[in-house]
Amino acid sequence: MSASDKGKTAAVGAALMALCAIIYGQTLRHDFINFDDVAYVTSNSVVQAGLTWRGAVWAFTQVHASNWHPLTWLSHMLDCQLFGLHAGGHHLINLLLHAVNATLLFLVLRRMTGAFWAAACVAALFAAHPLHVESVAWAAERKDVLSAFFWMLTMAAYATYVSRPSLGRYAFVCGFFALGLMAKPMVVTLPFVLLLLDYWPLRRWSEDDPARDLPRLVVEKIPLLLLSALSCGITLLAQRGAVTSADVLPFSTRASNAMVAYAVYAWKTIWPWPMSVMYPYPVSGRPAWQVITAIAALAAVTLGALALRRKAPYALIGWLWFLGALVPVIGFVQVGAQAYADRYTYVPLIGLFIVMAYAAADFVRDRRALQSAAICVAVAAIAVCTAGATVQARYWRDSETLLAHCARVAPSSTAFNNLGAALEQRGDTDAALACYRDGVRADAADPRARANLGRLLGKYGPHKEAEAHLAEAIRLSGARPTQARSSLADLYAKQGKRAEAKTLFEEALRFDPNDAIAWNGLGRLHAEQGRLADALPCFETAVRLGGGASACSNLGGLYTQMGRFDEALAQFNEALRLDPSNASAHGNLGALLAQQGKYDEARRRLEEAVRLDPAYDAAAKNLAKLLIQQGDAANAAARLQDLLQRTPHDAEVRALLDAMAP
Repeated sequence: MSASDKGKTAAVGAALMALCAIIYGQTLRHDFINFDDVAYVTSNSVVQAGLTWRGAVWAFTQVHASNWHPLTWLSHMLDCQLFGLHAGGHHLINLLLHAVNATLLFLVLRRMTGAFWAAACVAALFAAHPLHVESVAWAAERKDVLSAFFWMLTMAAYATYVSRPSLGRYAFVCGFFALGLMAKPMVVTLPFVLLLLDYWPLRRWSEDDPARDLPRLVVEKIPLLLLSALSCGITLLAQRGAVTSADVLPFSTRASNAMVAYAVYAWKTIWPWPMSVMYPYPVSGRPAWQVITAIAALAAVTLGALALRRKAPYALIGWLWFLGALVPVIGFVQVGAQAYADRYTYVPLIGLFIVMAYAAADFVRDRRALQSAAICVAVAAIAVCTAGATVQARYWRDSETLLAHCARVAPSSTAFNNLGAALEQRGDTDAALACYRDGVRADAADPRARANLGRLLGKYGPHKEAEAHLAEAIRLSGARPTQARSSLADLYAKQGKRAEAKTLFEEALRFDPNDAIAWNGLGRLHAEQGRLADALPCFETAVRLGGGASACSNLGGLYTQMGRFDEALAQFNEALRLDPSNASAHGNLGALLAQQGKYDEARRRLEEAVRLDPAYDAAAKNLAKLLIQQGDAANAAARLQDLLQRTPHDAEVRALLDAMAP
């Protein structure tokens, strides 16, 4: 490579890096999203512990979030090791991986095809296309950018192997491919893409005499195909509980949606707006006209590419790359509630970019008068993509912003549920309740929508409606695990129906032994009945399983009762780290500080607990007692009077008021 070529290559690489930074630099100020980031990072105690031997064993031996992708888990652990729960650090790694992927794509295509500017154009479109925002701006989609990194390395290693075949070079191809599969199993189609590249641009076989070379090239791919088959088997086992059954979604419905999804992905490559994190599956199926139109369009493009295979082989190869790379996620095996998803296009769109860029380069090659115009069009297209991706990335600032946008452009029960959760976390209970009701209206058969509505109603009433929604959520869930069981058990416990609550908590744990909410609730029942020895392992299990602030606060309260004050303090601090607005943690910590004679700090904690939850009677009573101790009789009396209105049969409150009477 000449000095001039090296300079141009370095300039393109720098431009690609700058392009990614322009679009995604803003994500360094973004937060995590309550849509998979919870399971992957923010509530995953194993990941949060950083890189440990225990974590590495867990990553390779456990199925979590219906996936087996150990390399992705290790990358999240490394993020936590480096950045803790500072979301910007996690987003930075996604940005860097995306920028490196774009650069590697350019280098590989330039080497394979020899078309410098066409390769640069493909890489620029890959870097800037708005459909790729979801894969880069979403921390939980690390698996996309990480698996694509190994996809690019596999192609680079394959190009080296083809130029100088040897067993050692082929081992690198297999090694990078295996790493890609361990980052995301969607990479299983790569051996077929390599076979396409053998046709063009590597020209290792010709359709004039395919029997001469094609069998040898297929045999060459057998080790890679075996790795793909192994990955497919592991993935089916990992997702067996998450796959939608044929009873719920017949194959004919899935096939119809798959054809439309292919057409939608192709159209969105040209015009991606509007974009959403969730495109709901059509409950009643696709209209016949959509399916027929999609099939006709796909068939026409396929026939056109076949007709051009000699004159423009990149058209056929790019189109088949697009079709083939989408097969694992096109919906024949349906996982999740989405009809299609932007993130699934991260690698498949490369095929369409190849068609566009190499067709344009081919068209203007002998037309010098059009070359300047083609450059202007390419720059304009990349500029439009950059602007669109920059705007789209802004929606990923936080859960509320993202899901409010999603609810506007593609309303679904999932969008309303997660938006409600974000609003609830912010303390806007009324808005959260309205969102959960919208979720039920959007899909009355979605058990999560009813479970969320019932859970929140169970906290604030009316309880009869809460019980009805939770019971319906349990019915709709059938034999699947659902947090509705734990929520209904919580409601029964609140109503004093301890036997019914205990039965439901135990039933929830039979369905899912890792249900932290059920362990936490069962621990509360034992603690309320004075069975501290039984409550302790329940709370400890809930904390270990990522039960959040509530589990930590309850364990801290139990440690306080047992006189283990240092351990209690650690649990309360952890609860407040996880959720600074957790009233129970503030209240329990206030009670502990009062016991230790730290009255001023205890008062602040108890006042905060009551402010966060005006119906938190235990904290209100402890605050009144503390105020009496501090000589603030008027304030104490006012709080006790208010407490007496809510709990007219509380003898201790009456006794405290009587003792204060002149």
